[in-house]
Amino acid sequence: MQRLQMTHILVSTTLFLAAACGTGAGIDPTGDGDGDAEGEDVSSTSEGSSGGETESDTGGSFFPDMGGDGCGAMCDIWSEDDCPSGQKCTAVACEVGSLSWDSNVCRDVQGDKQRGDQCSGAGVDGMDECAAGLLCWDADPETGLGTCVEYCKGSRLAPTCDSPEDICVIVNEGVLPICLPKCDPLSPACPNADNLCLPDPDDKGWACVLDASGELGGYADPCEFANACDLGLLCLDAGVTPDCPAGSLGCCSEICELDQPNTCSGAGGGQECLAFYEEGMEPPGFSNVGVCAIPQ
Repeated sequence: MQRLQMTHILVSTTLFLAAACGTGAGIDPTGDGDGDAEGEDVSSTSEGSSGGETESDTGGSFFPDMGGDGCGAMCDIWSEDDCPSGQKCTAVACEVGSLSWDSNVCRDVQGDKQRGDQCSGAGVDGMDECAAGLLCWDADPETGLGTCVEYCKGSRLAPTCDSPEDICVIVNEGVLPICLPKCDPLSPACPNADNLCLPDPDDKGWACVLDASGELGGYADPCEFANACDLGLLCLDAGVTPDCPAGSLGCCSEICELDQPNTCSGAGGGQECLAFYEEGMEPPGFSNVGVCAIPQ
């Protein structure tokens, strides 16, 4: 499925997104793009179903035949004219078999669908029906259809989104800068009710992100990606969740409200509701956001 130190005991301070099972896209938890778990923060994201092909015993390839050009011509995702006419710069997974977007390449424009339109091709091969400047995102696991979302505009240092309801989330080492709906982790209400509400890695707020938890994602379940926990939980370092299975990189634990009694599932093992943000560093409106964790 589409795969915080208290400056972030999140499994990873570098957010990686992954496609949910079946979408063929994901977020690498380590930030190094290889899909392993070498990073100390587990916050990556994954998606559930992909329109891309995967290798099989019959010799199929994860990517379409690019005419001998391999994964495709690399491009600058922040530039509007870095690809030939009729093509667009988009995010893909160039590593064969990977579910995590790791590169920006030119792909043929195959449609003109706009922000909010339903689309096919919500995977990691970059072949979708959305117009240039957009990506088919968050595929429905049953229909395979996703929704066109905009890539962020401006620059890496000054990103913008056209809609005031969106926030620019830059993940996967900058390969995937996309505009996603804003949300409140203490009262999440995303346009897609199946989405999670997760923190923006640049600490600008919280965004609605596809759920890649599958059958796991509950309290103390192992996780390696930011979107591998159920709504209301975050993937935190294994050491702050008392019931986390031995050998796990991270485990899911609850988001909590700082001004409320301690209702953490791991309270008996030393968990407290700790501030998610350092004092004075929280975005406006998020000063009461906490996470259930053992103080370090």
